[in-house]
Amino acid sequence: MTFTAEIGISSKIALGDKCAVTVVNDDNILDGMEATDTPLPVDGDHAREDVIDAAEAVLTANGWTVVGEWEDGDNSYYVAVERD
Repeated sequence: MTFTAEIGISSKIALGDKCAVTVVNDDNILDGMEATDTPLPVDGDHAREDVIDAAEAVLTANGWTVVGEWEDGDNSYYVAVERD
């Protein structure tokens, strides 16, 4: 199975006031990880590396491993992940 993790960095897509990480199964969107907040507020002036570090901390704490390179989206960053 292939999973994609995404961290929203804009209030245009965020559900709350923090940058949150979600994981979806690329074949079944009902399988993955629900949105989990990071300490970073959305729409902040954060360095890309800080956002990715926060996302990876959430992913690791929830049993996921990054297996690809982070890519830039319009309002988020995303990467391939797998379950530990």
